[in-house]
Amino acid sequence: MLEPFRPIFIGIALLCMVLAYRKIYRGPAADECAPGSVCAMPQANTRYRVLFWVVSLLVLVALAYPYFVTLLD
Repeated sequence: MLEPFRPIFIGIALLCMVLAYRKIYRGPAADECAPGSVCAMPQANTRYRVLFWVVSLLVLVALAYPYFVTLLD
């Protein structure tokens, strides 16, 4: 039912991943942030990066799943 929209959803997912990557890795450095803000805490930046890569792996698995299922038939 949603198969015709799959390329659109893939494009949206990849666009969101690119925007998240840019926000996390090209955002302001911790020393450029206002004291007490979230971006000034290095542990928050590390958590964001780890979470980004976990979500990236899940998106990759979700994108590749239909191709691996056809190999099992």
